[in-house]
Amino acid sequence: MKSTLDSNRSLTYADYLDWPEDERWELIEGRAFDMTPAPSPQHQRMLVDLVRQIVD
Repeated sequence: MKSTLDSNRSLTYADYLDWPEDERWELIEGRAFDMTPAPSPQHQRMLVDLVRQIVD
């Protein structure tokens, strides 16, 4: 997939469909963007607990 992402051509939805499913990418206006992984559920719970402590 690296050769596709390194090219200067505009990428298409068909290109996007060929990308590995275990990687997080978005295709925006013909450009590929490597997305950061989603936070874990444990991280989200800790964040909610922290916000609750600050707000209370």
